[in-house]
Amino acid sequence: MNCPECDKAVEEHEAGHCMDTWVAEAVMGWRRMTYAEAFPGWESHVNDNRLTMHWHDPNGQFESTSGIGEMGLAEDDEDYECPQQAWSPSTQIADAWMVFESVPASDRSISEGWNCYFLAREQVHACAATAPLAICRAALIASVAEGQCL
Repeated sequence: MNCPECDKAVEEHEAGHCMDTWVAEAVMGWRRMTYAEAFPGWESHVNDNRLTMHWHDPNGQFESTSGIGEMGLAEDDEDYECPQQAWSPSTQIADAWMVFESVPASDRSISEGWNCYFLAREQVHACAATAPLAICRAALIASVAEGQCL
């Protein structure tokens, strides 16, 4: 199975924005929105040269804006807000744990080395140099096994 953005195999895909996007869409079922779509009426605050993505969970349980610091707002702008950290399950363990818990499985585990296992219709496994990346890889493989992946 290959990434729809960069065509890298899941087992070889590195952590970063591309992996995070793939997980958000294929595993979490979220959809991408531009900042202007997510926050109508705030278009004047968005630099048209940069795309700021807003993740929308159709179930209404989570929303996150990534790239806030790249909107073109200057720090001396009166409307400037300190950029929040973008949702990044491939690098941040708290975000990866959200993915880990979202995978429908009767059993799940993560072990040192970093190996992540999910047992649903079949057992899936992925390993990586970090726990967050192992979780993302295994979740993507599990989403294909469950027929959810794009």
